[in-house]
Amino acid sequence: MKSAITVTFVLLSLTLYAQQDEYFEAFSLAYTKLQESTQEYVNFLSDNKIDSSCVALEEITRQYRTMLKLYDEIAFKYRHDASFDTLSRPIYTATFEEIDTLLQPYALLVQMKTMVQVMVDIEREGFPKNDRKVVSAIEALYFQDYFHPNFLDNSLEGNILRKQLQGMRAYIARKYR
Repeated sequence: MKSAITVTFVLLSLTLYAQQDEYFEAFSLAYTKLQESTQEYVNFLSDNKIDSSCVALEEITRQYRTMLKLYDEIAFKYRHDASFDTLSRPIYTATFEEIDTLLQPYALLVQMKTMVQVMVDIEREGFPKNDRKVVSAIEALYFQDYFHPNFLDNSLEGNILRKQLQGMRAYIARKYR
């Protein structure tokens, strides 16, 4: 009987992994690109190549946002699947912990991570509802000042940043007229 349960568990695990294969692949690719871009950022920073480090920072931003969005999507899709919670969620959580460790030594990368988290939270939940959270979100989103204007004009992330800041500025203007 115990071996039947083990076989069933293994088959369910394999089925879950097969269903999530596309997500794992995309998530792994984004993680690999994030690691490479982080290494480039560090190298350019040590060589004092500011423009190149900004380009690497933009790529780190793009990949980190991609990873957060993929995680949100898969967590939502499998929110009622207990095997996701026991088998897959720990893998994603561990990966995000590795990213924290990778970015931690660099203040700008930590700020970028906070900015991207705020962006994704706003996309998921809408604008914050209380003034303290709005101020905190605006402060995080103003990290955009570190990017080249062409990134803000010609990328999805840049457009999202600008729209979110405009929306929060409008919220504050309406509230305090």
